[in-house]
Amino acid sequence: MNKWTTPLAAISVLLVLALELAAGRSTGITLLVAMMFWASLCQGLIALAAAAELSGARWIRPIRDRVLLTYPLLLMFPALFLIFSARLDFYPWLDHGTAWLEPAFFVIRNTASLVLVAVAAHFFVRRTLAGAPGARALAVLYLLAFVVCQSLMAFDWVMSFEYPWINTLFGPYFFIEAFYLGICATALMLARATWRDRAAFQPTLKDAASLLFGFSLLWAGQLFAQYLTIWYGNIPEEVGYVYKRLAVSPLWEIAVFTLFAFFFIPFGVMVSKAAKLSPPVVGAVAVLVCLGYVLERLLFLLPDGPVHPVVLPLELALVGLPVVWATLVVRQVKTPA
Repeated sequence: MNKWTTPLAAISVLLVLALELAAGRSTGITLLVAMMFWASLCQGLIALAAAAELSGARWIRPIRDRVLLTYPLLLMFPALFLIFSARLDFYPWLDHGTAWLEPAFFVIRNTASLVLVAVAAHFFVRRTLAGAPGARALAVLYLLAFVVCQSLMAFDWVMSFEYPWINTLFGPYFFIEAFYLGICATALMLARATWRDRAAFQPTLKDAASLLFGFSLLWAGQLFAQYLTIWYGNIPEEVGYVYKRLAVSPLWEIAVFTLFAFFFIPFGVMVSKAAKLSPPVVGAVAVLVCLGYVLERLLFLLPDGPVHPVVLPLELALVGLPVVWATLVVRQVKTPA
């Protein structure tokens, strides 16, 4: 880990806190969007490395250390969530007094889940980099913590805005997308490394591009499963959530863009072998998927909570600064032997 990454993360958190205090309620739930994007990307990076460790994947070896050494960034997100907890009054369940949606319990369990992911990542990464036994067991523990944390993001952070509406497939949808973001971040690292040394890194770039292609299909299948369940389960009460987000502009346009960003463009472009070997093409597809994720979160949240159009890009940039520094700016990728 570069010596500047942790100080940058601390500075980013302090700047976000200052921005939230200065803007007050006018920021709305903007921080929630920024947190979900960068937390999902960072958690997805380590989840990809953990899955590679369990499967014995060799393709990730040239980039593995760079991926693993992003784990301290996970400590930003419990702090950011505590800052966001001052915005709980935007949730409609705040005065309902249910046992699960009780404010103190809400804050404690979500903060704890973010801390748990960071701690699990710490032990997994340290054991893996040291080449010590037990790395696979810790990889399993990290993936379990990752799934729990992403599921809580889905159920608590987003779905509870539509209380008492529920969807049990929301959790898997979120952690699959987080893993997808982890692949995108890895593809961007490899695109940069391949640009510098094409002969050494191009085979690994092709493998990452193949994963982008495969996860575009997996994402489409997961999306279809949401609607298939409504149909064969005959549960029309779930249609209201979808209708609210597709019946008006610009939410309809955002939904269409998201579909193209997550599936049609990655699938259509990455099916080509030449595209898989091109750093600019792979990098552009990865960035498009990331943009699709941000817009999809806006699609979920705009009908229920205010998002400040100026503060949103500022907070995305502030939270993302240490992540971009650690993954794309600092040169830590070694040429394969």
